[in-house]
Amino acid sequence: MKIYALIPARGGSKRIPHKNIKDFCGKPLIAWTIEEAKKSKLISRVIVSTDDPEIIEVAKRYGAEIPFLRPKEISADLTPDLPVFEHFLNWLKQGEGEIPDIVAHLRVTGPMRTSSDIDNGIELLVRNPSFDSVRAVIPAPLHPLKTYRLEGDNLLPFIPDNVSGLKEPFNLPVQALPKAYAAVGYFSAIRSGTILDKHSMTGEKILGYTVDPANATDIDTPIDFLVAESRMRERLGERTDK
Repeated sequence: MKIYALIPARGGSKRIPHKNIKDFCGKPLIAWTIEEAKKSKLISRVIVSTDDPEIIEVAKRYGAEIPFLRPKEISADLTPDLPVFEHFLNWLKQGEGEIPDIVAHLRVTGPMRTSSDIDNGIELLVRNPSFDSVRAVIPAPLHPLKTYRLEGDNLLPFIPDNVSGLKEPFNLPVQALPKAYAAVGYFSAIRSGTILDKHSMTGEKILGYTVDPANATDIDTPIDFLVAESRMRERLGERTDK
């Protein structure tokens, strides 16, 4: 079974300029993802999809492949994942005549992710051939039945009682509510057929892969960057002490 990793890394980050190659604990941020992907026992190729020459240079230095330049029309701020992955697979099909069975989607913004996180998730999908994809999840930091919406000044439950099946769940202790999980963007794996044939990044059947919340950082803002750096330094210190 062919399994490739794709690391999307466009240029032009606005909240954190040059985010993908910004120094993070002594290495460019993207390096942490490339290195863990290359440690994987299951991934045979680690490919970066980017439109930025600086990112290309850094990614190659850390051992990733950059066989194509991502088109500008799918490199905008609000470009969703699907066209990026469709472009990747279609490029492989046309340029190399074959595509992988599974693509691991690894975001640069999850530097705490480990190679074992990656391999355990992929193995879960391999063992369950009827599923279209697998997605990392953690216990939801805020239970969805405790959320609201505003209609003018009127505060209403975001999920109505007739949908949840519970009477005023927002007034119940969290322990009395069904367990809720939040997807974390640092790992997912998708069958290539799900992307190309179903035009979806998940498909209809999604495996939930529960991961350690300590690994599930998502760097989106300067504060996120600082918090993730602090956590990584703590981890590196623990490894050094051992």
